Amino acid sequence: MGRKRLQPNVFVIDTTNHLVYIHLSGRHGMGKIALTDMRSFRKHNISAHTWRCTKDFYVYTVIEGKMEFLHRVVSGNKDPEMHTDHINGSEGEKTLDNRFSNLRICTNQENQMNSKVRADNKTGYKNVNELNGKYRCMIRIDKKKQYFGSFNSPEEAAYCYNIVIPRLSDVYQLNDIPEDSLTEEQMELVHNTVVQRFNKINSKYQLIVHNKFNKWTEKVKRESI
Repeated sequence: MGRKRLQPNVFVIDTTNHLVYIHLSGRHGMGKIALTDMRSFRKHNISAHTWRCTKDFYVYTVIEGKMEFLHRVVSGNKDPEMHTDHINGSEGEKTLDNRFSNLRICTNQENQMNSKVRADNKTGYKNVNELNGKYRCMIRIDKKKQYFGSFNSPEEAAYCYNIVIPRLSDVYQLNDIPEDSLTEEQMELVHNTVVQRFNKINSKYQLIVHNKFNKWTEKVKRESI
């Protein structure tokens, strides 16, 4: 029995907003709609191919037996060493949004900074792991893991990550920490720990720290040590 033929895509063009909605095909694509901008749609002749998606909602087609992903096509990324990141994140179905304005070519490190929590992470927070009853915040900088402190709770370590990561990347995802989970004393402890760690790391990054969620209050500029 031969392979079942893919249903053709339906392309819906929104001329008002200059967008194109792609009704996907394939086992994982049925009922899913990808998005791109009209300029990219025309430039890359997207309607000439049949588009489907992986189970993680990455949109692709097959050309001469090779998978070609829509986010790499639209971004123009032909460098196998570089990644194309979805700026709005990769969790859920966000990878269906393949507008040029939502994509950026980046390194693997930058891509990881904007990734979701790994499935095998038992703490529920990015860059937080448990060791001997303590919760550590570890962030990779220039291909080397940097330690930013050990704490009594995963929320403290997650808060540590939220302080540091905006200074390392223009695009990132913060840990979603319940607002009532940390006291002022705990946040101050994390703040002081982060500043101490930056004093020990050879860094030119500018560190902005805050004592309440989303309220920046202090700037500490580090020069190369």
